[in-house]
Formats: sequence, C-alpha cells, structure tokens
Amino acid sequence: MGYHLKKAGFKVKIIERESRAGGKIQTTQTPFGMQEHAANALFSDDAIYELLADLKIDFIEANSGLKKKVFKNNMITHKLINVFQLMPMLFKLFRKPPVKKDQSVFDFFFPLVGKKFAEEVISGALVGVYAMDAKDLHFHSIFKMNKVHNTYLSFFREIIKKKRSNKKKPSSISFKNGMEDFIFALKNYLEPEITLSENYLEIKEDENSMICTDAKNASSLLANYLPAISLLLKEVEYTSTSTTTVISSHEIKDLNKSFGALIPPKNKDIKTQGILNNSAIFPGRTKSSNLSSYTFISKNFKNDLSVIDQDAKKLELDFSLWKAEYKNTINWEVALPKYNSKRFHIIQELKTELSKTEGIALFGNYLNGISIREINLMAKDFSKELKLVSH
Repeated sequence: MGYHLKKAGFKVKIIERESRAGGKIQTTQTPFGMQEHAANALFSDDAIYELLADLKIDFIEANSGLKKKVFKNNMITHKLINVFQLMPMLFKLFRKPPVKKDQSVFDFFFPLVGKKFAEEVISGALVGVYAMDAKDLHFHSIFKMNKVHNTYLSFFREIIKKKRSNKKKPSSISFKNGMEDFIFALKNYLEPEITLSENYLEIKEDENSMICTDAKNASSLLANYLPAISLLLKEVEYTSTSTTTVISSHEIKDLNKSFGALIPPKNKDIKTQGILNNSAIFPGRTKSSNLSSYTFISKNFKNDLSVIDQDAKKLELDFSLWKAEYKNTINWEVALPKYNSKRFHIIQELKTELSKTEGIALFGNYLNGISIREINLMAKDFSKELKLVSH
C-alpha cells in the first residue's frame, strides 16, 4: 500500500511494530538451503510483473511441466479424474448452478461434480489457498462474478476470460534468495518512510490513517478510537497453522517431478494439509543437488515433528523425518482469515461503518483477496481512487 500511495504522489509514513518489515513473509538461509516461513511464491499477473519491473528485481519462474498431486482414494496421485467421471460432468455443464444465500463452494459444485469429487479434488485444491474445506468457504467471497450465470458453462467461460485478460501468462514466481528479496526491494523503495520497532500508533484527527494489518491487530488499534468497528474486526475468524521445512538427502519418490501434494480436509486423522516440493518448484532452494527440500503445511497449530512423521506414515511416504539434515517448524496462531459466510457479512457491516468515518481506512487480506497478487491489485486500485478524489 505504501508503494502504490508513494507512486501516486502521496506523502506516506509507515509505522512498523516489528523490528523487520514483511510480516509473515520471511526467508531463513540455513547451511543446507533456504526456508520460507510462510508464502513460498507469488502468483503473478500483469500488475505483479509491472511492480517487479519498477522495483528492478529479478525473479525466477516455477519449473514448467510439474504435476499437481492430491491425496485421493488413499494414495497420492496426479490423476484427478477419469473418462467415466468426466462424461457425466460434460453433460451437466448446461445445467443451471444453484443460487442460494450464503452458499458454500461445495454447494455450488456438488450438482456438477458429485460429493466424492467435490470433497477430494475441489476441497483439496482450495485448501492449498484458503486452508479451509470447500464446505465452509463462502462461494461469493471466492468467486467474484460479474453476473448470475444460467449454466455452469457460462460460469467457466467467465473464469477463462478473466485469466486471458492478462497480457503475460500468470505463473508462480520467486526470487534468488527467496521471498525476502521481494520484501527488501519494497523496503528499499520506502526506506525513508518506514519506522521500525514502533509499538505505539497514535491516530490523529488531522491525519489520514490506513491500518494495514490483520483484523485482530486492527481491532486492538481501534478499540478506543472506533469501538463499533473494533468489535466487528474482533469477530473475523482466522485459521491457525504451522509450516515445517525439511531438507533431506532422501527424496520423497511419490512427489517426484511435482509441485507437491494437497490433502483434502475430509481426511480428519491427517493434520497435514499440503506438502510443497520446494527444490522441484524453484532452482537453488538447497545448497547441494543431492538434497531435496519439502514444506509440510499443517492445520495443527504448535505442531511437533512427531505429528509430521505420523502423517508421512499415514500417507505411505517412503520418508523419515528424523534422518533429515534440517527440519524446522514455524507456528502461526493467526495465519489466514477464514473466508466463510460470517466474514462476508462482517465485511459488509464494516463498509457501512467506515462510510460514516473520515480519515480512516482498513487494508488487509481479510477484506477481499487473500493472496499477495490480490493485495497488490487492491492497493493499486485504492491509490488510483484516492488520487481522483484528492484532485
């Protein structure tokens, strides 16, 4: 947000509570390779490429041709659908999708693909982005459609049209020294405007303030100044999660030549939600070509390594965590906002309350757009609107 406001000609000052910029995005360099604490990549669009070009930062695209795997029918596979499942779905494309108040993503896709496919494949895919079951994901929060669709086919056409609107093909990208290269580039651009390790934010009547943090911290900051907004923010729910990076001379053969694997939420006894095959996705993730790097993303907050080892056995992976050269867990009590119907209605109320208040704006991935790509677009659009208003 600071970057786009500065580009638009506004004077900004950034008050950062921590001793470093970047929030959850952080890269640790170890003797065996790098560990990403949270996001391991940016999913690009034209606005991201434009941002990186302006910051003069080189990036690395994910290796092409890698398979995306899912834990399906008690095995890790890239075969998500067979011809016998596909044929009935093709005929159902001409059906009208359900239109229900507060319907979930599962509710929307169930008539098209059936219960098993929705639970295993659709939930499996979305858990990698939202860390939630499709049965709990609010459909209209995930898919912001321009119109009500009369058929599933029309719905998919709009999705494809949006993807094709980018001049350059979107891909997963990272950087030579990991995601922190991206943070350093932004920080260097904004260096004079950033104050680090500042624990106190005074909201002044004569200053425009933008609260760029998660809903929980925003609630705390606004408790005395805007109590009604503070109470709404307090109600936004978050997932708790942990990321465990393992660097080992032993390769997980089931994940060979793949991005990794996603574990559908219906597997209740497995805490792992997904496994990233870091060294296959991007070059240079390990110090030696003999080493492989994996990140286990778990819904078990404050995860211990024994849980990961137990999950590896349940997934029948030929892999022992205890023989790895490096292993480390990062815990996040407040990880990702839950994109459920409760959040959707809270945001509607927040917009109403904020419309009555001058000089305060909120910015964060709990509002509308969970990814860095969407956050960047929201910041860019906001700065443009603000510039028009100020003129």
